[in-house]
Amino acid sequence: MGITLSPWMMAFLILMTGFAGFVDSAAGGGGLISLPAYLFAGLPPHYTYATNKFSAACGTTFATANFFKNGAMNVKVGILAAITAESPAYQYSGYLMGYVHLANALYRADQEAWKQVRVLLPEQELLQQELKNRQALQPEHRMLYRLL
Repeated sequence: MGITLSPWMMAFLILMTGFAGFVDSAAGGGGLISLPAYLFAGLPPHYTYATNKFSAACGTTFATANFFKNGAMNVKVGILAAITAESPAYQYSGYLMGYVHLANALYRADQEAWKQVRVLLPEQELLQQELKNRQALQPEHRMLYRLL
């Protein structure tokens, strides 16, 4: 059994899923646009959910690869968060990852402001350890870290 879509319905789906991808990348929740569009086009619900889940997984994969390539991801903390995925620990590690990402962005933008903020925060030991870890990388590992 095949699904046949008219050219107009295919154009509608391309437009709506493109818009859903834009909304999802900007603010999240693109599935709220794409799911009704798939159902309106006449796709069966199991195709609709699978297609939406596949597109969301692709978006997440490419965003993760982009963060990793730009050095905005601490892989060690991410692995620890995945291993200890109990609810309170998972939430704390998520906040910690966000905190580290923001601290790294501030460090790249204004190192003097980063030094002033770093002193005021209770997790300054963790940030200092992260900075030491990055500085301790061998030059060839730093290059590989940036390329990925």
